[in-house]
Amino acid sequence: MDKDKLKLGDINSQKRFHQYFVENLKDRPPNTFRFFERPNNIYSVHGKEECDFVAKIVFKSVSGVKILGFSDISSALPSHYYLTLTRKQFEEASRNILLVKNYRLELYINNKNSWNLEYFGSPGNLTQFEDLIFSNKDGIVGTGMLSLKFQRVGNENKLGIVSVDTNNYEFLVAEFLDNDFFAELESILVGLSPKECLVNSTEGEFNSKINEILERNGILVTVLDKKIASSKTWKSDLLQDLRLF
Repeated sequence: MDKDKLKLGDINSQKRFHQYFVENLKDRPPNTFRFFERPNNIYSVHGKEECDFVAKIVFKSVSGVKILGFSDISSALPSHYYLTLTRKQFEEASRNILLVKNYRLELYINNKNSWNLEYFGSPGNLTQFEDLIFSNKDGIVGTGMLSLKFQRVGNENKLGIVSVDTNNYEFLVAEFLDNDFFAELESILVGLSPKECLVNSTEGEFNSKINEILERNGILVTVLDKKIASSKTWKSDLLQDLRLF
């Protein structure tokens, strides 16, 4: 491909994007990689850490990482670094981020003077990226998502789980008591092999233990805001989700 097509435009357009990026998108959510769709099926990623990570996936080297034209290596900030990818390279990076590293992925689309988050993917929710990352149905692996609620009731640990298998369109709901080592929970996790687990934001010793178990089993932890975790509209939300199936 013509190298000029991999550039991000002239100096002024680079400055405008950098200003927008710093003002609106500088703080990256943990374990999340953000891509930006450019003309001619080109995609860019920004930030020194993010660029190096993606470059090592695609090119096995960081030599392709560049600095915006209005800066130089001596004065470059982390936000000045960028990497451009072709469509095929973006697909390769997406597969690795979602299926191998078990991280989240966001794709932003330009809309006049702003960038909108149009596509979001995580190990337990690949719906918007299925056509991109799977070349055939045989390549589909487990993409289950688990929601977990923990309560300390007296001297007992009460756990509730909801498992969603997005490939087979199945729900599994269970509630059980567990010991302080959460042996029953870990056994269930091994059996279901979810890619992602939603937990509430309550802090405490037992939640820390649960997080350790999830991380030990390679499950991405997504912490929900208390307002979401205790939503009073769960019945209508569930019915809406079921209609998607």
